[in-house]
Amino acid sequence: MIDVTLYTAELRDYYSWGSDQAMFLEKQKVFVKAGFTPKAWEEGDHSHNYIEEARNIIIDQARLAELMVLQIELGDVKAITTKVNIAEHLAEIAEKNITLQVPAPSSYNTKCEVHMPGQALSMYNDMKLLEDSCTDVLQEALNEGWRIIAACPQPDQRRPDYVLGRFDPKHDGDRSAKR
Repeated sequence: MIDVTLYTAELRDYYSWGSDQAMFLEKQKVFVKAGFTPKAWEEGDHSHNYIEEARNIIIDQARLAELMVLQIELGDVKAITTKVNIAEHLAEIAEKNITLQVPAPSSYNTKCEVHMPGQALSMYNDMKLLEDSCTDVLQEALNEGWRIIAACPQPDQRRPDYVLGRFDPKHDGDRSAKR
């Protein structure tokens, strides 16, 4: 358990009276610089709030210092100290299912019952088959610009076969796969 101190405060001078839009916009810049959401000027009103947020705020010590440096007037500042069990909060977060990436679109064609290649695979126009090749031969092919499309383990061989592909801008389309 750790002690956490937060502060409740009331924003003072968070609105303007009158019809001077230039003065309104100038004072609003200070609140925007402090990270508040600006509120649009409404023609015909006598009272104009500079920000969208509520007048009463709850902030931490760093935010309190930031607002004081920016000379935003605060009133009725009160400290609230509470005990927080960090382990409990981390356990709750760990139990949640959090998706960190956007799910990929389905690449399975249900009509033909085959997987569809991604953009990179569809760019290969030159194919090569390495049968029962050692890692030195495979590394040489990779250094020449070939990329592994599939590794195919064979039951009667010590090493897998590799299907390699690459994009060849001078490819004429009449050749068959290399061996």
